[in-house]
Amino acid sequence: MSVSEVSTRPPGVLPRYVDLAHQCRKQVTENFVALFREFQQQLPDFLLQQAEQAESDVFQTHCMDVHQEIGNNREAMTERFYTELMQGFERFILGQTDTPFRDQPGGRRRLSLVEKETFEVELAFDTIANSAWVNYSDSLTPLNHRLAVINGGIKPGERSANLPGSPHHVCNAFRQALSAVQISIETAVKVSIIEAFDQQVLHRAGSIYQDYNRLLIDAGILPNLEDAPVYIPEQAPEPPPSEPPKPETDDIEAEGDSSTANEPPPQTQRPESDATASPPPPHAPREEILEQELFQTISQLLERRRQQQRRPDPSRQAASAMATEELVATLAQGEHATTVPENIAETSLTRLRQEFSTQLQQLAELIKTQHVDHTDADVIEMVGMLFELVLNDPNLPDSVKALLSHLHTPYLKVALLDHKFFFKRRHPARRLLNLLTQAGALCNATARNDKVVFETMRQTVNRVLMEFDDNIELFDTLYEEFERFLHKFQQKARQLEKRAIEKAKGQEKLREARQRVAKELVEIVQGKSLPKGAEKLLFGPWSNLLVLLFLRQGAESEQWHHYLGVAREIVWSVQPKQSIQERNELQRKLPQIQKDIQEGLALLGDPESNAEKFLSTLQGCHEVALAGHEMERLPEVSALPDPEEYPLLQELDPGKLSSTRKPPSPELEQTITRLRRIKLGTWFEFNHAGKPPLRAKLSWFSLKTGYYIFVDQAGIQVAVKPLKKLAREMLAGQARILELEKKPFVERALQRIYRILDS
Repeated sequence: MSVSEVSTRPPGVLPRYVDLAHQCRKQVTENFVALFREFQQQLPDFLLQQAEQAESDVFQTHCMDVHQEIGNNREAMTERFYTELMQGFERFILGQTDTPFRDQPGGRRRLSLVEKETFEVELAFDTIANSAWVNYSDSLTPLNHRLAVINGGIKPGERSANLPGSPHHVCNAFRQALSAVQISIETAVKVSIIEAFDQQVLHRAGSIYQDYNRLLIDAGILPNLEDAPVYIPEQAPEPPPSEPPKPETDDIEAEGDSSTANEPPPQTQRPESDATASPPPPHAPREEILEQELFQTISQLLERRRQQQRRPDPSRQAASAMATEELVATLAQGEHATTVPENIAETSLTRLRQEFSTQLQQLAELIKTQHVDHTDADVIEMVGMLFELVLNDPNLPDSVKALLSHLHTPYLKVALLDHKFFFKRRHPARRLLNLLTQAGALCNATARNDKVVFETMRQTVNRVLMEFDDNIELFDTLYEEFERFLHKFQQKARQLEKRAIEKAKGQEKLREARQRVAKELVEIVQGKSLPKGAEKLLFGPWSNLLVLLFLRQGAESEQWHHYLGVAREIVWSVQPKQSIQERNELQRKLPQIQKDIQEGLALLGDPESNAEKFLSTLQGCHEVALAGHEMERLPEVSALPDPEEYPLLQELDPGKLSSTRKPPSPELEQTITRLRRIKLGTWFEFNHAGKPPLRAKLSWFSLKTGYYIFVDQAGIQVAVKPLKKLAREMLAGQARILELEKKPFVERALQRIYRILDS
């Protein structure tokens, strides 16, 4: 289609795809409405439970009122939920990209009149919508591309309510459903209902999005969207050993564990046939086919490397290979059944790497001297490389690397007993390792707030070390226990993070006032010499008075402007007066200046004795000014105020306090621009001398004051940083953005191993 055709055609779905869009609307809407009706059936019990747990009679009564009101308006809620879903598809079909419900009663505009409610409720909706997007991104990303095809090349946006049926659109529909309730629901109750909606509806939407994609694929819309081809290996000619196939591992998409939910549990016995020679069955999941091919290719590369490094040895060729069971028994004999010490977080990573390198050398010697079967040799080398990548993963803190390195020998036994570890994404041991690395990437092992995560990880690793023999089912148990722990921990963390953001918003007005006062006072004194007595008055009680007036009356009030003007008069009054006219003017103004100072300090509630002390000090400054002396020649004269002495000035960028202001460097400007565009939820690592590294999430930032609020994994506020200070820390290497991988660790590691061997 040409540019002119795109620009002249009507917006919306192309005419030939309108029927397909209607089919999508019918299927998706019906499926979500079915989930919503199930949610409504469970909602009364949930509200009764809330009422039973209420800490006051008033809250209990309110829960019961909401329970009754929702029961009375069940059909109206369903109708509004259904209507918004249908209208969302209709807007997409017609090319209307706005979401008009926000302007209707029950939408965000009405709630904006009550700031606190808006904040908590909108945060709850945004949280569950974004969480669902993360969980289903493997379906929503291709869905966005496919809908763009029927929409004339315009993508609705996978994280947007403009994508019909997306988590954000479904949340909008639930907003509309809640607006059918005739009574005002308290914020705490409403947030709890939203979280219940997340559990009962969004958490069960995976199959809806898969069927949504399938409907478009069956209609011929990008059926081969996946980058990696799906094919059955037995239909392709076997490549010669000298030229192993090179799968496009970089293009293999990360898919969730749910894609192989129906797989049988892995066997603990080694398969009779060679794992590298057994193609997956034609009905195997796509990712299993691809990863078994990857496993075969890596095995061939490893065998070729060993052949290049090994000299011909007739005795080795004649000897029989060591059985896998015998090899596992040999490993068990050499294994020291010790638990991970409590101080593992303080262990030197350099020493651990040296010990691990020695262990790998011993295993390499075992392969050479004990006639280990080549498939088992492949497994030994692959597991060794896997844990080398654990020790070198930039996403993991050193403490977590040290902890997980203890799993090398148990996981080697797992992989020898069951090669499916390398190509079954729902393999119990593989899922556990992925979950541990995911939780560990955000962990501050020595921090009081989220140390519990690291300690629970340590207990999980210890159970593997002490309890695993050949019972791979143990990993299922440990995975479920650790996942339950994480779920409860993260629920509590979300609540604590909400409180941290509320607190930050409450402090924002005060911070804005302090910044404004500091800016005004610095501009008044900039370029002027100020006696210490005048400086202490201005940046001490007078600044407090201005902050108080800003908070109570605002910067447009008459009192604010009057007392800000008094600050200018104070600075003018202590400057040297060289001419007779200036001296006469000062003598004429002094009574009014002194009166204004007394009244201002009285308004602040400062003791009268303090006012007399400041006026007495200023009187000496005025005598000097009337004598016409230059301030720089006198003692206790400051050209610029010191931020260490006056905390108010710490609200300002240090560059504004310099007598010779320099424009920020291009590198600083680029970093500031990047930080202004950064998304909430981005993780940072802070490294300051004398302190352990700290990992924290950007939870909130202020466009007005430029302050960034960070919380740790437990949801506790751990840092508050001005924009320019954060930018300077990044340039100095004291802070960095963590590029956390979405793809699970083992999938990434296997592809990395292939690239290393093939390079």
